[in-house]
Amino acid sequence: MSLVLVCDESGAKGYANQPERFPGEVGVMAGFILPADRLDAVGADLDAICLPFRRPGKKLHVTELGPDAERLRAAVYDCFLQHDIPIVYEAIHAHGFYDNHRANPEAGRESLHTEIALGTFSKAVAYAAQTGEEHSIRVITDRVDQTLLKGFFQAFDEFLDDDPVVEVRRRAHADPAQRTKGWLVAQVSWPDDLDAASFQVAGYAVESDTTESGLTVAADVLAGDLAYFFRNRQGRNFAGPLGREGVLAGYPLGCLCQGLTPPDGYPGLCDTIYRHPVEAARWAVEELLKTPDAPGVRDRLADIVRGRAYMIHVAQKGTKQVADADWEQARGELGIPPDLWL
Repeated sequence: MSLVLVCDESGAKGYANQPERFPGEVGVMAGFILPADRLDAVGADLDAICLPFRRPGKKLHVTELGPDAERLRAAVYDCFLQHDIPIVYEAIHAHGFYDNHRANPEAGRESLHTEIALGTFSKAVAYAAQTGEEHSIRVITDRVDQTLLKGFFQAFDEFLDDDPVVEVRRRAHADPAQRTKGWLVAQVSWPDDLDAASFQVAGYAVESDTTESGLTVAADVLAGDLAYFFRNRQGRNFAGPLGREGVLAGYPLGCLCQGLTPPDGYPGLCDTIYRHPVEAARWAVEELLKTPDAPGVRDRLADIVRGRAYMIHVAQKGTKQVADADWEQARGELGIPPDLWL
């Protein structure tokens, strides 16, 4: 069985030594899955949708269409809903990725793009595995440079390699005289009853779409709209999970998205490893609020709020709000009841 994954990326896509540029910045790769025998029919429909929006000598980007962008989006959405096309995506908080690699001297080599490519590909493999048949996956993406293509291949090879992964990391310090002469060694192995062969992936191929077809325009719409959707989450939601059921409430194609984790289950891998520091603080606050009158709890809560208020303050551009407003904003983001005195 041959499947095709058409995908594109949007939002943050730098390296792990780069913090978020604004609160809640997210990197997204999104795509859709089709059996090879449906590719031509769906591609023809999408080409017909895109044709009225094309301009001679210009590449079609939905973000450059101005008022016509909504018409293109609506037509693409209708096509996906009519054909019942499954969608997969991976999204990672840029600051969670940065925070996870904060002590890694090689952070400048850790690519967010590779991680979202790995997540998207793994969800496509999981979707395909439900068929119970051996399958190959053909990945089609927009025109990309060699660095990004290398990231694709690296991500896919890592997923299909079931040998134990050993990571050795030295703890770094800004002052060489204080550098800890210690090493953190981690080994990750597949469970005994599971290996890459169990996913029945016969092979994969990655190719760039040089024809600028309607397929990759549709993937561009998906990735860009998901990045915009996550970017505009308000209040407490800006740092929340990205791959859990319920997080796409209000997104028109949420019903087609595959691989979301149930709200009462464990978070997905990226929502755990690369969770936003504010989300991590919320977890700590939730535990502390179970016993708010225990010794030291309010002091600990105050420390967490103080740290977040400071980050809010330094992130503000131009005229900064007063310190009391930073404090109240931090309390609200962390979910601390207004009537709990700190």
